[in-house]
Formats: sequence, structure tokens, C-alpha cells
Amino acid sequence: MIGRNEEVPAPEPAGGGRGNPRFNGLDPQTADSNNNALNIIGSVRSPDLKAQVEAANETANKAARLELRYRYDNNVSQLMRRSDHWPFIQHGVPGIWIFTGLHPDYHTVNDDPERINYVKMEKILRLVHQMSWSLAQQDARPKMLPRTAPAKSN
Repeated sequence: MIGRNEEVPAPEPAGGGRGNPRFNGLDPQTADSNNNALNIIGSVRSPDLKAQVEAANETANKAARLELRYRYDNNVSQLMRRSDHWPFIQHGVPGIWIFTGLHPDYHTVNDDPERINYVKMEKILRLVHQMSWSLAQQDARPKMLPRTAPAKSN
């Protein structure tokens, strides 16, 4: 999920159907507006990983950094909980999802390679490589913030 730019269509007008439920809770946006954007999901639970992503972006993409966006951790779309890294986070293992975002062709036969943003994908791969290398060189693993206890009802 790092090849395409995020693209969220506007909801259909009233009476025209619900539209695609996968976009519920996401603001409409064009692929062009996300040409250099990368969503980082899960860093709210591990500031150490957030710092690693930011440092890797600085090091790996000095000439043209990616715009890192931290907007979906606690969004009504529940993207963080819909990802493969969620079970790890739930068991105290730090994890982040590096994700360019949803688009109308996601998981359809229309998701063609001609629509991949290869320049951006290279920058993302450089970031992931740099971050992985840096994490592998550390003496300790990234820390997780403790889960907050549920609010007590009166």
C-alpha cells in the first residue's frame, strides 16, 4: 500500500446511496493533493517509532522529504484497527503502518501499475530501509506507551 496516492471521493449526494463504506470518516481529497504525502499510523502508541520515522525521512530523503501525516490513529475510520499491525500493538509490540492511503481502485481489478507513483515509492522504500537499519543498530527495542485504562462509569 505504498504505490498509489491517497484519493478519497466526495460522498454521494443524499438519496444517491451510501457510497463506499471504506471511506467513512475520511475527508475527501485528490490524488494530486497527496503526491508527496505518507500516512504513518500507530505512532501514537510509540513515540520512539515516530522519532525513528522522522529521522529516517531526514536522512534518506534529504533532497525532497516526504510529507509525513499522523492523522488516522484515532480517526472514526478505524484505519489503525483495520491494519495488520494492530494485533501486535494490542500485545505490547510496537508497530506502525506506513501507508500512502486508500483510493477508489483499492482491491479492485482497476488498480493498475500505470497509476503507481514510482518516484514517491522509491522515497518511501529509502525511508523504510533507513529506519530498519537504524532500529537494527540500537541496543533496545522501541518503547510502547502503556494502554490507558477504560474510564470507570458511575
